[in-house]
Amino acid sequence: MYGRLIAIVGPSGSGKDTLISGLQSQIKAHFPTRFITRQSFPNDEKYTPVSKKEFQHLIDTNQLAFYWSAHNLSYGIPIIINQFLSKGKDVIFNCSRFALNEISQKYTNLEIIIITAPPEILKMRLITRGRETTGEIASRVNRNVDTKLTGAITVDNSKSIEEGLINLIKAINQSAKTFQ
Repeated sequence: MYGRLIAIVGPSGSGKDTLISGLQSQIKAHFPTRFITRQSFPNDEKYTPVSKKEFQHLIDTNQLAFYWSAHNLSYGIPIIINQFLSKGKDVIFNCSRFALNEISQKYTNLEIIIITAPPEILKMRLITRGRETTGEIASRVNRNVDTKLTGAITVDNSKSIEEGLINLIKAINQSAKTFQ
């Protein structure tokens, strides 16, 4: 038996981390802690901050299942996910849309859920988050990425967290039926 590998993708400010955090008490799955080359911020997602040198060491010593770069940062998912997948446990993680092609070549069981929200909501959420500069916010909101990903399910997260979480759970259940 092999577990499902579910990538949660979407633009900055769409609420991926908020929904994933809420999902952890609602669904049985492994939610890996990402390695990110940035300092910790208050009220940030749970991740392991590492330097660029430490991140390169993780790559060199095969401690990452996969990794990618976005917004001048590096992100990595620990190799331990393979143990969970091989035991039939689902793995759900926040991912960059640009990394999906490479990941899907290594993991044929990759399922994709896209979290969306209108640009004005993305901008408001990023301002509230307080981590990016005005220029970085504009760049993130205006980033054009093809979201017509084959087999991907789209979840609207423009309303309350509760509604977004309900929509995400429905998408995960729908995805399970699609990939059976």
